[in-house]
Amino acid sequence: MAGVKITDLPALATAVSGDLLYIVDISNTTESPEGTSSKITVGNLNNSLNVVSGTWTPTFSGYSANLSNALVLSAYYSRVGNIVTCTIYGSVDTDFSSVVLGEFDFTFPIAPVSSTARGVTSFNQYTNGASDCVIDDRIYLRALATDPFNSNQEFVASFQYSLI
Repeated sequence: MAGVKITDLPALATAVSGDLLYIVDISNTTESPEGTSSKITVGNLNNSLNVVSGTWTPTFSGYSANLSNALVLSAYYSRVGNIVTCTIYGSVDTDFSSVVLGEFDFTFPIAPVSSTARGVTSFNQYTNGASDCVIDDRIYLRALATDPFNSNQEFVASFQYSLI
């Protein structure tokens, strides 16, 4: 639309992958030394910026003696550039009758170069619940005190890691 300013155009609330964006390609100086007018789809822009999000099903293993049977309730991730942010909602059988710390391994949605994830975990133990952490590819859960009852507990693990 010749003669119409971009600021005069209607706003788009939600862009889809095939929508077009105006871009100045500075690597192409055909039109001018500052660059050439071009178009790019929202999908290709997201691919260029490595913007991805979705769900995944982590696999759990390597349980300490007082944790078992972890299940994934849901797991979400987003990648922007080389940083991946994840949240795992799950449940695990606990036995904090003699030990207050338990741990187990999980798999990543996008394979990292090295296992250097860092974040926090929390769980809703019916009494004495406490938070702990994610270090590398292990989830740590800690009770504030030993408790003689075994139970199934829900947990949330939120963490980030780098792909470089």
